[in-house]
Order: sequence, then C-alpha cells, then structure tokens
Amino acid sequence: MIDGDKVQLQQVLMNLINNARDSLDNHETPVISIMLRHYIPNEAFLKKHRLTTEKYYAHLSVSDNGKGISSEDLQYIFEPFFTKKKVGTGLGLFMIHGTVASHGGFIEVDSVVDEGASFNIYLPLLDNDTMQEPEPINIDDTHDEVDPKGQHILLVDDEKSLRETNHAVLESIGYTVVDASDGLEAIQIYKQQQDKIQLIIMDVVMPKMGGITASKRILEINASVPILFVTGYDSSQVLGHITQNIKNYSILNKPFNVQKLSKAIKKCLANHPTA
Repeated sequence: MIDGDKVQLQQVLMNLINNARDSLDNHETPVISIMLRHYIPNEAFLKKHRLTTEKYYAHLSVSDNGKGISSEDLQYIFEPFFTKKKVGTGLGLFMIHGTVASHGGFIEVDSVVDEGASFNIYLPLLDNDTMQEPEPINIDDTHDEVDPKGQHILLVDDEKSLRETNHAVLESIGYTVVDASDGLEAIQIYKQQQDKIQLIIMDVVMPKMGGITASKRILEINASVPILFVTGYDSSQVLGHITQNIKNYSILNKPFNVQKLSKAIKKCLANHPTA
C-alpha cells in the first residue's frame, strides 16, 4: 500500500508502456514486461538517494527489448522539453519524473542500445499502522438491469492501441463491439449498422473529423442514440456548450479503469435506451 494519486500514477504507467511499445516498432519478437514487487533499499540505493529515510518501497518497472536509449540521451531524458517523439504524444519523461517525485519516490532507467530499456519507479510504502484497506469495487453494483449480452457498441478512437485495448475489455465484459478510427468512419459504420448499435463511445479529439461534429451527424440519422464522450482534456473546454445541440450524452474522462468504463456504459444504456 502506498499514499498516491491513482489517476496520476495510471497516467505514468500507461505512458511508460506506450514509450516501450514505440521502441518496439518493426521488432520481430517484441516483449514488454511489467513488474511490481517489494523493495528494501541497499547501500548503493541509499548512497545514490541520500535524502531518503524510507525503509521499504514498492518497485514498479516497465521493461522492453527494443531500440534502447543511447548514453548521450540518458543524461537528458528527464529534463524539460527533451523528447524524441512528436509533440502531444504523452506526458513526457520530465512530467513522469515530477509525478514520481511528488509521491516521494524515485525513477531510474537502465538501457543498452538495441537491447532495450527498463524504467524503475520506487514509491515509499505505508507503515502497517497507517494502512487502510481500499473499499472493494463491484463493476455491477449499479444499473444491474442492463445486461451486456446482446448490446452492440460503436467504439470510436484514433489511437489504435487504446482502441484495441478497450475493444478487448468491452468484449470481455460481454458487449459486441465494432471499431472506427475517426469521425468519418464512425458515421459510415453507423449508417450501415444503426439497427444494431445501442451506444456510441466517442473520442472527442480526432483527425479528419472530431467527435462533436461526428456525433451531430449521427444524431441527424437517429436522435435517440446515446453517446458516451471520452476525453483526456478538460471536458468543459473541449466539449463547450454541446448541451445546446446534443442530447443523450455522458462524459468520461481519461484515463479510466474497467470499473468506471463499465459503470458509465450501464448508466448510459439505462438512462437513454434506444428502444
């Protein structure tokens, strides 16, 4: 158990995984390993991090066997504005470093060019006296009347990895899912399968056509279909005054876990049935 912000730490983990994925492009046998274990600092660790007074840590590592990081870049990767990727593709290692530091932790990286990289995060554990068991979360504790079986969802997101992950998650819950990579494709799919689709999960910011414009076009076809907007931005700024033109909508902020996604879907289907 640690004292942390679960949303911030989930963002850190997902961005490290995305970085690892990017380093594996065109790799014949790509591997990403994620590990979590207890860690007791040794002398080398204490010498390197002289200010630490903690006895026990949670050690979280994300490793890959990809391109690796050169020794020249290693000394700069946690500095602001240093990046090898396009602007807007993630938190950036500087922000990740800041998040870990704000939790009283440390982040280190080991890498060999063409052999891979391993990012290691150390977060202080809570003492037994201060530990509190988290409340259990039941994804079916609300809107139990909604049965996923037989429910068809149109999932719209331009990020392939997120779309594939959410597709797999939704199918594991019991929904039938069809994908679209942008707003234009979503409109075409909905025209073809409108009799089946009970809910649309729509990313807001996408190339070719964004989620707001696509939703308005779809609602011209069927004004009653519920739409669940998902966004990683401030929803009040990105969505604007959509309530004036769009009904039967809900908003889910990224990042979200399986429980939140399941609850949001069931709430949408219960509050805005299509039939």
